[in-house]
Amino acid sequence: MPLISSTQPPPRGDILVFLTGNEEIEDACRKTTNKVGNKEEQVGHVKVVPLYSTLPPAKLQKIFEPAPPPLIEGGKLQFQLNDLLF
Repeated sequence: MPLISSTQPPPRGDILVFLTGNEEIEDACRKTTNKVGNKEEQVGHVKVVPLYSTLPPAKLQKIFEPAPPPLIEGGKLQFQLNDLLF
């Protein structure tokens, strides 16, 4: 998978980011939502979704919701802890 670069267009589809802990995931989600929210007119709506095993089932189900329709081609950004891998 290619690295994301600010000098190239983003890859099509969803992005999955593996991090080491629940707090790190929540912090990354907050920061990403704030950063992307300020540029929504330029990039369209981005759905940022945390994912780790201690989330309530209703929040875990959000990973199956489709990404918002693109302003430009885009996807969903998911922050995940390695504890969900089988």
